[in-house]
Amino acid sequence: MSVKILDNIEAGLAERARRFSRPNGSHWPSKLSAWLVDDENEAAYLAGNCMRALYWTYLGLDATDPSKPNGMMKMDAGNHTESQFLDDYTRHIGFTGERQVECWVRDPRLKWPIHGFMDWRWVLRDEVGFGILDVKSTADYSLKIADGEGFKDSWWLQMCCYHKSSRTELPHMPVKMLKVLWIARGNMNRREFTKHPTDGAVDAAVEAIILRLVELEQRIGLHGEDAPGFCELPPAEFAHKGYDKYPCSYCDFKKKCKANT
Repeated sequence: MSVKILDNIEAGLAERARRFSRPNGSHWPSKLSAWLVDDENEAAYLAGNCMRALYWTYLGLDATDPSKPNGMMKMDAGNHTESQFLDDYTRHIGFTGERQVECWVRDPRLKWPIHGFMDWRWVLRDEVGFGILDVKSTADYSLKIADGEGFKDSWWLQMCCYHKSSRTELPHMPVKMLKVLWIARGNMNRREFTKHPTDGAVDAAVEAIILRLVELEQRIGLHGEDAPGFCELPPAEFAHKGYDKYPCSYCDFKKKCKANT
């Protein structure tokens, strides 16, 4: 009997996507959200993920709108592109640095730490300190949409955690620069975004992240049944934009959310 190797690839990809999407024991830098202050307009705005989507994700509920199996293939292609870029870049430029640096942000108010890996941390040539780099890859058309938008809020939250972790680990080496490189997988389109944040700005963002994570932990039961908001369904924070619009269009729980709104 002939064995068809590709028969089960879709089921395997779908299962891997389900396992990949559920944090367990730590908060992922890529799944953060926070209320940030817009100094120019003296108002707060929500950056990052919707609390309702995080609530269902952390509870481990089955997605009503799961990512298609080819989403994992796209992620695999992106990971390879990003890794290959760093291989080539570091080989030709010759900067002293570390790849895949483990990142921890711990706070006594949190039951779970924030834990992830920064793509690259390098020693600056002309001054004492580090630069931190994250590489993003995407489909070609997305770069056209992104052109001119600048440093995205979700990147800022993620990079602030890397910044905070580095300062905690190596307090004598300040972080002077955050960079995000955005690369198209199918051509040479690319964008480079840079921030030179102060420690105070980073600390304020991390504090806002922690406050949101405490609320999330309380809702999912990590702080006990007497905690504020225990088992209460959070509001659908971006639904007013439309479920077919970003970020709801990427959510795994659109049908469930509509039924509960």
